[in-house]
Amino acid sequence: AHSWAYDINSSGVIVGFVGQLAGEARQAFVYDGMMHGLGTLSDYMFSGALGINDDGLIVGYASTITGATCAFLYDGQSMLDLNALISPGSGWRLATADAINNNGQILCHGYDSVGGLHPLLLTPTVPEPSGLIALVCGLGSVAMFARRRGR
Repeated sequence: AHSWAYDINSSGVIVGFVGQLAGEARQAFVYDGMMHGLGTLSDYMFSGALGINDDGLIVGYASTITGATCAFLYDGQSMLDLNALISPGSGWRLATADAINNNGQILCHGYDSVGGLHPLLLTPTVPEPSGLIALVCGLGSVAMFARRRGR
């Protein structure tokens, strides 16, 4: 078995992934004195936690055996596909959520409509009582940022 730690918050809570050798399933975890598996999204086999903020919100990715990935947010109770929080007609697919700050902003990587991978910043709009956050992605400014980076 092996494990990787990716982030730690100011309370000393650690996130990462743990798994077995030779292709066996790996799973996101949170360590707060004890290691707790976070599971994965339905239709995905693997997961990895990449970031945690001081409120305990965790971000990361879920992946299939073929390597297709999807960004997630974990609120301490459930894992949410971040793609469900952006407009379906936006042309973007969020692949990984790499970090989350204490304002709830999430740094992601996502694919545009032609398959280019770009960094994206998701900004929360309204916190919900459950701790999940609704996100709005300023795709106009993201697309402008992506065009500038391409020059």
